Amino acid sequence: MESHAYLERIEDGVAVLELRLTPIDYVAPEDAGLKRRFRYPRKKVEISAQELLNIIPEIKERDVLVVEHVDGEIQTICYVDEVETQLRVKRAQARKERLKSKMQSKNTES
Repeated sequence: MESHAYLERIEDGVAVLELRLTPIDYVAPEDAGLKRRFRYPRKKVEISAQELLNIIPEIKERDVLVVEHVDGEIQTICYVDEVETQLRVKRAQARKERLKSKMQSKNTES
């Protein structure tokens, strides 16, 4: 199955990935929008940083990869999903702005 894997960090020769255990073409059910937020099942995976860099030399932390896996065991690293990487960056910036405005509104109330 092809899924997204988020590269959290590279340290001590190990790449730590957060693997979504959901196919990349999966669409959340309509009623999932009614809940707070739909969460994909995830699994932490560690692989050799050198192995990853041999496949994708320009990889960097926070990139989102498309990988093939069987029950959470990565079989193949396919490519960097630039669109998903940019979406994650935009969502993180939006969360940061919401938190900043929330903190400012709390400070003005005090």
